[in-house]
Amino acid sequence: MQLKVVCLTLFVSFVLADDSTVSTTEKWINDPNAQLPPTVKLCSRNLPTQARNACLKEAMAELLRLFKEGYPPLGIESLDPYRLGKLRFEYAVGPLATKVNMIDAVANGASNVQLKKVKSKITDDSLHIELDVFFPKLVTEADFKGRSVFNGQKVKSDGHAKVTLYDVSCTFKVKGKPKESDPAYMKLTEFDMLNIQLQKLKLEGTGFVPDPAVNELAIEFVNQNWRQFYTHFIPSTKATWEPLFLETLNKLFERVPFDRIISKD
Repeated sequence: MQLKVVCLTLFVSFVLADDSTVSTTEKWINDPNAQLPPTVKLCSRNLPTQARNACLKEAMAELLRLFKEGYPPLGIESLDPYRLGKLRFEYAVGPLATKVNMIDAVANGASNVQLKKVKSKITDDSLHIELDVFFPKLVTEADFKGRSVFNGQKVKSDGHAKVTLYDVSCTFKVKGKPKESDPAYMKLTEFDMLNIQLQKLKLEGTGFVPDPAVNELAIEFVNQNWRQFYTHFIPSTKATWEPLFLETLNKLFERVPFDRIISKD
């Protein structure tokens, strides 16, 4: 029974944590002269659809390359590593209740995303972009402390975890509209992750339970049986990452006037 408690706790806590407490403290003063990096192509919203989509794909690929190590002129932090900071997770279903605090969480691999397909619909008053993307590998690491209860049985955790996802594909759907306070800027209002698929998941770590032997058995079980858990918990995955992606993208759109990101001409 203890092994079952540990396995469920590992999976929902370190693979699918759904309550992010990431916060940013930096302050940014809007600069009406702010521009995209000079090597990024400026695409026109009035291009024929196919040409516009091809231009956006090229421009976004260059932005990702530049933002990998951060871009100080726009206050953009590094994508690799992407420092998530503290993550708090609370989960309760049936007889299982779990609370976990993750400290110094760091994610790697986002900048290696491959843009497979871009679709767009853009006007002066709205933005709608869909991206089919592929990540060869995504890695998240964190120190953690937590406790779980399963049918009255308690399990305490204190250690370090690393989760690696391989061959991740999904569709990003982004929507935005002009800011009410300053229509020169576009504010992204929605970021949805659809059709999430991955080919392999690997969990590594220490301290999930005090007994090292049980710890290894639990990790082995998760690595062999993750598919039976994953589909059920996809909504929790989305709840973690969608707000983080939205926040990151808005750092660009809220700092550069929209006409300097996607022009009218």
